[in-house]
Amino acid sequence: MLAVAVSVPGRPDRVSDDCADASPEGDAITVADGVGSALRGSLGSRTAVALVLGEVRDAAHAGVSPGALGELLTRRYREVTHADRHVATTCLFALATDDVVYVGQAGDGLAGVLLEEGWLALASHRGEWANQTDALPRASVQCRAWTRGDVRAVFLATDGVSDDLVPGCEAELVRALVTIARDGQAALHARLHAWLSAWPTRGSVDDRSVALLIPRIP
Repeated sequence: MLAVAVSVPGRPDRVSDDCADASPEGDAITVADGVGSALRGSLGSRTAVALVLGEVRDAAHAGVSPGALGELLTRRYREVTHADRHVATTCLFALATDDVVYVGQAGDGLAGVLLEEGWLALASHRGEWANQTDALPRASVQCRAWTRGDVRAVFLATDGVSDDLVPGCEAELVRALVTIARDGQAALHARLHAWLSAWPTRGSVDDRSVALLIPRIP
C-alpha cells in the first residue's frame, strides 16, 4: 500500500485554508478545504483531517458500513466544533482495510476511484449559489465502499485543483501517478509537490491539495 498527500498554499504570506495528510501506515488519505468566507476555515480543515486519520480510520478497520462511517465523521465534527458555522470545511477521504476501500466526500472537490473497469468520481456538492459549496458542519458525508482488489487507486483533490482539471483526463492522470509511484513514496511526493507549486493560477490564490492512495503497487 502507498498513501501520499500534498498541500501547497495559494499565497505564501497567509495561513492555508487547505489541509492534507496521509497515515504513516499507508492506509488512509484525506484532503480538506476550509471555507474561505468562514472566520476559522483553517481550523475546520485541520479538525476534519485529524478526525479522519483518527476515529474514522479506526471505525473503518472495525468494519462499519459506509453509511455509518460518513455519519460518524459528520456527527463527531459537529460535536468537536459545536456545529459552529465559522469553523466550516469540505472533506474528502479514502481508507483501505484488508478487504475494503472506503471513499467519502463532504462538499466540493474531486474524490475519484480508478477501478479495473474505469474511472468513477463521487458527486461533488455545491450550495445554493454557483460559488458556494456545502461544507461541514452543515453538510452530510457521502461514503461508498469497494472491494479492495477492484481498486487500482483513489485520487482526491480540493477545488483549487479539481476546478482546473480538463474533464475526462482524470483516469489518464491517475494512471500516470500510479506509474510514478513505482519509484517509491518520496518520488511521488516530490513530483506532486512540484506539480502543485507550478500550478497556473490565472489570478487565483486558492490553496491546492491532492492525495493518492494505491492499495497495491503494480
